[in-house]
Amino acid sequence: MHTINTHVDLRFIEVKLEGLCSMAEFRAFTVELRGEIARFPVGARPPATLYDFTGATIQTQEVVLAMKPLAEHPSMTHRRVAMYTRCTCAAAGKAHL
Repeated sequence: MHTINTHVDLRFIEVKLEGLCSMAEFRAFTVELRGEIARFPVGARPPATLYDFTGATIQTQEVVLAMKPLAEHPSMTHRRVAMYTRCTCAAAGKAHL
């Protein structure tokens, strides 16, 4: 599963990937992302694409192999890209984000 949210005023597209992705789901994601990037308006600052992998699981080798050319294709990414996960770190018995 995935969600794509466009934040034109803040100049970024936020992509959230969750769970295990089939190749059919990955293809649908690619089409949707390509459309969002193409429609993103030109502005004073270059846009960024943020990928949140917090809810994603380890993907099949087929999906991983398909992600690599997607990430490397110039029409599918902005010049500024970030990939992240959220985690909780425990220190001295206290949780920190």
